[in-house]
Amino acid sequence: MVILSVWKIDLTFLMTTVGISGAIVAYGTRNLFVNAFSAIKIMMDNSFISGEWANIGGNPDLDGDIISISLGSVKLRNWENGLVTIPNSLVAESYITNWSRRKTGRRIKLIIGLRYDSKNADIENLKKDIYEMLNNNKNIASPRMNFRNNNKKVQSKIISKKDELGIKNSLYVNLVDFGDSSINLMVYTFTKTTKWGEYMNIKDTVMLNIRSLVEKNNLDFAFPSQSIYVEPNDGFMK
Repeated sequence: MVILSVWKIDLTFLMTTVGISGAIVAYGTRNLFVNAFSAIKIMMDNSFISGEWANIGGNPDLDGDIISISLGSVKLRNWENGLVTIPNSLVAESYITNWSRRKTGRRIKLIIGLRYDSKNADIENLKKDIYEMLNNNKNIASPRMNFRNNNKKVQSKIISKKDELGIKNSLYVNLVDFGDSSINLMVYTFTKTTKWGEYMNIKDTVMLNIRSLVEKNNLDFAFPSQSIYVEPNDGFMK
């Protein structure tokens, strides 16, 4: 640069070119460094590993099995069987739901609409029958289920052992509200399995059993309906 200035060569263009080139290179390498540091963050957080089922950012297109984690991106196979490549920077900034980190409990939540002319005694009997049916089902995680904590790490006092292990075994059968056309009964329970196919088969059986119990207790399912009331007039057409 000194020699060029002695030769009276203008360095303005050269310095501008070098500055622009440096900015382009810096901008181009920025994403590489961001994704690399994001990969370290993902691994340190232990949010997921290859082979687990996870959802990223609540996006239905980013829901599936984790294939790999590299310095630049995470590869995910979604339920449409598409391979999705996600930059690590996006993953690190999103909230992650790991569906594989649960030991027992896939939720079944049903709202059963009963007719308004149903008798209270019949509804109470139905609630008891459904509860007993679920509580005695070997595939349902009933509240009386025993579990062991094999985790030797020190457990935080602000969470329960069940939450730490990923175990859900709540069971509720309760009236929840008066709908427009029905008295609504909620069934809330969990299966022991977390596998999708097994869960669907268990849910099928539970729904058919509930239908049989509704019929057994002389009750009917409600459906949307409207009632029209015509008031008498004074005899004149309007």
